Amino acid sequence: MSMDRYSKIKEIGKGSFGVAILCERRNDRKKCVIKLISLRKMPPKEVTSTLQESELLGRLRHPNIVALFGIMRYPPAIVEEYCARGSLFSVLQRHAKPGVPSLQWRVRLRLALGAACGMCYLHNCTPPVIHRDLKSANLMVDASFRVKVGDFNLSRVTAANRAT
Repeated sequence: MSMDRYSKIKEIGKGSFGVAILCERRNDRKKCVIKLISLRKMPPKEVTSTLQESELLGRLRHPNIVALFGIMRYPPAIVEEYCARGSLFSVLQRHAKPGVPSLQWRVRLRLALGAACGMCYLHNCTPPVIHRDLKSANLMVDASFRVKVGDFNLSRVTAANRAT
């Protein structure tokens, strides 16, 4: 997998270890997010650990988990599903502004249940996956108001024979 397969649309976020870019796959024009990892800001051991963790998390398949499409070794990057409405935090902030309709209760319930279903899936994996950074900024919302658990940078897979 290489950057040649993608067209950059715009930068959509920055984190402590890199930048998130909205891209479009050249072959099918499907939008995705490429999270470029800054080698200057992250120790080499952490880069390796993050990429290895991403490979494991790439096997997760659930409607309430952000899909991992792949990883790139150079430049180090993670390619993920694009969620058009952004984070749950930004959705809640946007709908709390004067003049913007508040979210209907059925939509709020759908958002809460989506987050719960995603976490339930992670905890029922074998071995279980513990997110360790669950917050509204790490819950992404797609165009249909489906919540997807994302940002697995701090996640850990528990040992099969011990609880964490």
